[in-house]
Amino acid sequence: YLFATGDLGGTADTVLELYDTDGTTLLAQNDDCDPYTKASCLTISAPASGRYYLQVRDYLPEAGGTDNVYTLTASEQ
Repeated sequence: YLFATGDLGGTADTVLELYDTDGTTLLAQNDDCDPYTKASCLTISAPASGRYYLQVRDYLPEAGGTDNVYTLTASEQ
């Protein structure tokens, strides 16, 4: 699967985190897809069937506001 953020607005700087089926074990993380963007992307193969958890957060915990927006896409690879 490929998960990616895009269309970042304001000062948004996304971080993607994928957690295992227990909801607490971090399996993968990405801050920036490339050095030219603050968007994030993860390409993963689920190790087993089940429910996994994807979190999108801002790189800076104090960031926020109505201008900080993004889109999230998910696609099967």
